[in-house]
Parts: sequence; structure tokens; C-alpha cells
Amino acid sequence: MCDIYDDLDCHRLVSEREHRARKLYRCDGCCGPIAPGRRYTRRASVYGDQMVVERLCRPCLLDSTRFAKEHGWAWLNDWLEFLRECVVDDGAAADPRWRCALFRAEARGKQWKAAEAAHA
Repeated sequence: MCDIYDDLDCHRLVSEREHRARKLYRCDGCCGPIAPGRRYTRRASVYGDQMVVERLCRPCLLDSTRFAKEHGWAWLNDWLEFLRECVVDDGAAADPRWRCALFRAEARGKQWKAAEAAHA
């Protein structure tokens, strides 16, 4: 397992609520599309003195929650950045679960342009 070193102690979760998309949104985790009618989670947190709000598609919410808990955190903002770091740092020894999660998230991110064109 990799070590995540960051000033995560100054993050404070304010709210986490499930919503249904009324229009096309972009997931802040994978940069993939959240199509109208699909469920997503809106997470608000405070980092230092800044409010951070992110939308996560359901696959990113599930993967980020598993990843954060495995690494000793309740949740993570910018979880994909930490996931990439974990997989790259561990190289061939990286946990297959995290390599697969990274592959899935990157694949979802590539779907944005097609979804944007379809909803234009």
C-alpha cells in the first residue's frame, strides 16, 4: 500500500448528498459525463478557508470511498490525483484494485467529448 501524505487534516466535510442530473454535468473525479437523469453525489467540504464543491459520478464515488478508506481516510477530494500517485509510486507492485480503478476512471474521462456533442 502506498502512503498518502498531505495536509488532509484541514479538510472538513460539510455535506454529501445524492442528486439526479437535470442537464449534462462533468464528473470532478474522472472528468467523464454525468448524463441527464443519472444520479451523482455532490460533496461540499472546507479546505482551510476555502469551500470546495465537487460532483462525482456513482462509479467515482464508490471507487474513491474504497480508496480513501483503504488508505485511512473517510473521504478524499481530488481522489483521482491520489489514485494516480499511488499506482505510479507502487509501479508493478501496485494493488490491482487501484490499477483497475484508475483504468476505469480514465476510460470514463475519455467519454466527455462524445457526450458533450450528443447533448449540444
